[in-house]
Amino acid sequence: MISTVGAPVWPVRVLTVTSRTQATRWEPVEYRHHGIALHSPVDVVEALLELGREPATILLVPTDMVGMPLTELVRLATSLCQAVVMIGRATGADDETVRLCLELGARGVVDLPVTPERLAAAVSSAIPFLQTEPEVLTRGVVRLDLGQHRVHVRGTEVHLALREFELLEQLMRAHPQVVKVHDLARRLGGEPALTAAHIAVAIRRLRLKLHPAGSSPQEIIETVRGVGYRIVA
Repeated sequence: MISTVGAPVWPVRVLTVTSRTQATRWEPVEYRHHGIALHSPVDVVEALLELGREPATILLVPTDMVGMPLTELVRLATSLCQAVVMIGRATGADDETVRLCLELGARGVVDLPVTPERLAAAVSSAIPFLQTEPEVLTRGVVRLDLGQHRVHVRGTEVHLALREFELLEQLMRAHPQVVKVHDLARRLGGEPALTAAHIAVAIRRLRLKLHPAGSSPQEIIETVRGVGYRIVA
């Protein structure tokens, strides 16, 4: 776990961009052990949208990314989104391009494919450029403290597993909008195996844990049939 003084609350969110080669090794849970919430590759448009929604995100841009010139994405992310960007240097990367990205505002370079240890070291150097205020989300009767990794419903603490906590976080961040099932699956690690049925089971378990705190299951998480789920405030 990263413990840099003044660092953002655990875990630090890192978003990767789609590339021609593998950018990361190991499963997302291994990165969690090092204080990093690693989100699977997204295209450049989705990456910029994510930075707009969640500014305290580090964007890891591989040198062999697809969809846009590397320097253009770095420029947009740093100037328009005020994001912290790191360059993932793939085999055969052009050193001049990497140097230009650093001049455009990228905060560091890490060799690909990145390991949990290597990424944690790179993130530690980028942490001072992130916002440092602890984040607390409150929607209706639910209060989610990302800094302490705690959830309260009507003042009563509810103990959630990691995936349940992340699922609730995504719903609360999107409020009052509906979160589509495939978006929940992608953002919970981006695993293709997370089908609608898997998400439905995860929602059911989350509701069961939230219910004893004083609310009926449907009062907190609403099902929008054929679309997805949303938090009720």
